[in-house]
Amino acid sequence: MTRARMLLVEDDPLIRRFFRMALEDLPVEVVEAVTLAQARQALTDGRFRLLVTDLMLPDGSGLELLADLNAAPTLQPGIRAIVCSAGISSVVRQRALALGAWRLLEKPVALSMLNDCVVQALDAAAAPVGESSTPPLEAATVRPSAVDSHFGGQASLYGAFRAASVQQFVADVDNGDAACRVGDAAALRRHAHNLKTVLLLLGADAASAQAQALEGAAADPGADRAALVALWQALRTALLALR
Repeated sequence: MTRARMLLVEDDPLIRRFFRMALEDLPVEVVEAVTLAQARQALTDGRFRLLVTDLMLPDGSGLELLADLNAAPTLQPGIRAIVCSAGISSVVRQRALALGAWRLLEKPVALSMLNDCVVQALDAAAAPVGESSTPPLEAATVRPSAVDSHFGGQASLYGAFRAASVQQFVADVDNGDAACRVGDAAALRRHAHNLKTVLLLLGADAASAQAQALEGAAADPGADRAALVALWQALRTALLALR
């Protein structure tokens, strides 16, 4: 089996080891870089299907790598970039997405989430340039009846609502992350309640069910904090997959 090459840009040796352990069963060859300079040299020297980078590096920011790739699309055509860092602000998140980040993961990231994200990224990167092996939202996660049921058959109206929703999901993810950090179950419940309806309107029934599960769990005064975080992480992944 051909092993896809992935560039991991991370200065913490323990985090690099965690990544190697998480991905050891995947058909991926992990090339490591500790600094921005090393990463740039690696991107110049060889082809990669996937880039995973931290933001805070000894000699700069991982966003600079995204800017490099954005400015020179022929350098690594088709590469998927994942930003994995702690405390990603809404401003940084928006900048990363504008520079072409494929996904953003908040440290500490669950092993299963990291594994799933890399699998999806490799699958998408394997598609021919200009295409994607992951269908767009309408084909992949929306029931054909969504436009008819909720938008009177007006596909353009549905499309406008979807675009606005995906943009709002950036703030929703930040708000959910903040609620988890401080253990604010009431805030998580409110976020989940609102997202449940929006996701139903989009036809993303499975994601809506995840939101409903989080809403119900967060309503329990004796809810376990770790369980709420796990439910949020599952919903968070679903939200990011919709963009």
